[in-house]
Amino acid sequence: MVIVIVVLTIFILVAGGIVVGVILYNRKPADDGDTAAGGAVAPAANASVVGGTAVSASVVGGAGSGGDTGSGSSGDDSGTGADSSDTGGGGSGSTQHIGVSPSVKLCTSSGTVNISDTIVVESGQTYDGKCQTIVPASSMGDGSQTEDQKPYFKLYPGGTIKNVILSSNGLDGIWFVSDTASKDDVWTLENVTWLDIGEDACSFRENAKDGTLNLIGCSMTKANDKSIQAGNSFGGTINLVDTRMFDNYQTFRVGVEPQTYKATNCELKGTNLIYGGAYQGPCNGVATFEFTNCKLGGGIHKLCDPATQVKYTNCEGP
Repeated sequence: MVIVIVVLTIFILVAGGIVVGVILYNRKPADDGDTAAGGAVAPAANASVVGGTAVSASVVGGAGSGGDTGSGSSGDDSGTGADSSDTGGGGSGSTQHIGVSPSVKLCTSSGTVNISDTIVVESGQTYDGKCQTIVPASSMGDGSQTEDQKPYFKLYPGGTIKNVILSSNGLDGIWFVSDTASKDDVWTLENVTWLDIGEDACSFRENAKDGTLNLIGCSMTKANDKSIQAGNSFGGTINLVDTRMFDNYQTFRVGVEPQTYKATNCELKGTNLIYGGAYQGPCNGVATFEFTNCKLGGGIHKLCDPATQVKYTNCEGP
């Protein structure tokens, strides 16, 4: 009898140990490198599965949502795997800024420069006004709508005027001139401020019939008539970037030649945004306008067709 009891006790202890061992074995977690059932590699605890490949759960740049990684959308298990340095491709990009960039600053006057005649900037030269205000002699003009006033500057192709404030006299602004009338002519204005436009802010004269004008970070205000006067002879391109034009009767005065106007990140508001009357030449079918990320205001002349001549991309107004 004693032998039977001893045998049963040994059997119970051995069986219990086997059961406990099986339970503990099944509760053991898989390491990052352990192989799961079917031979697949088990993903780490901080990973998601994209396209059957273990990847980091974080998404650089926040382009995806809901733990996306790589190019798949939220919750999508298809696509190509990526490591933790990859940027997700799901989600939309940032909204483009409308109007002049906040980083663009106009000049604050650092002093005055008195002139008695027009300043000539030759090809290849740069006139840096160092943010001084240019004040003309009364003999150069009074800034009214009287013709034949002198300009502050004559600018030749390949020349640049920058960091300048033009006084409230206005005169006849800046003239763009050329000896060649070439489509390769380029005039550049950077950070030029008109405090009060006179006859015109700027115009094309003396054989300046083609080419490109670049206005970058400029400001034109208070034109009783025209600000940019392309006239009937100029047939080139006018580019405006980060430029402000306010309180002007005619922001753009279109002539009879094919002209292209492109404005990016600008604020352009006046009585007439685009003007081209019968006297100056109807702009219908002649000029084209492209406004991108701009704040706009003002009318478009009845002889201009906005549907065929004007393109707006991410703009406010007119």
